[in-house]
Amino acid sequence: VGFDDPGFIACIRFQFLSLGIAFIMATILLFNRLPQSKVHMTVTTVLLVIFLTAGSLCALRTYSVNESRIKDKKTVLATSRKYEDEQFASITKASVQLEHKGENISARVDLTIENENDSALDRYLFSLNPSLEVSKISSAGKDLRFERDFNIINISTEKSLAPGETDSLEIVYE
Repeated sequence: VGFDDPGFIACIRFQFLSLGIAFIMATILLFNRLPQSKVHMTVTTVLLVIFLTAGSLCALRTYSVNESRIKDKKTVLATSRKYEDEQFASITKASVQLEHKGENISARVDLTIENENDSALDRYLFSLNPSLEVSKISSAGKDLRFERDFNIINISTEKSLAPGETDSLEIVYE
């Protein structure tokens, strides 16, 4: 298990380090406990500005990343609410073949689904992480049409899935 974004974590740590050093420089300028030469005061002021700027830029990045994550969470909730009254197939078996490609992944998922609802399903709905890109969905060797609504995948089927029936799907995504 690792961190999902080590650069972001390093930025947060650098933010606190920079702001801490900036506050030390501000303290040196504000409390003249020892006599300071003009050169020392200039160096302290320059370091204060540099570290305050660096810390502020990192804080701005942290804020924007968090705002983006909050926006994505709200979008997932809103999209899920649109489909909460829909009927979903139940996944009875799943086989995932995952391949790491540097910082990315690709996966092929073989699903066996069952209609445990009281009525037939004319389409299949699944929820998937919105940052994963679906490239292909097929059933019995035939490609199926699908639409993506942020985190919901709406798969068109050629025939309805009656209550109690099963179907197999292959989903390829990155």
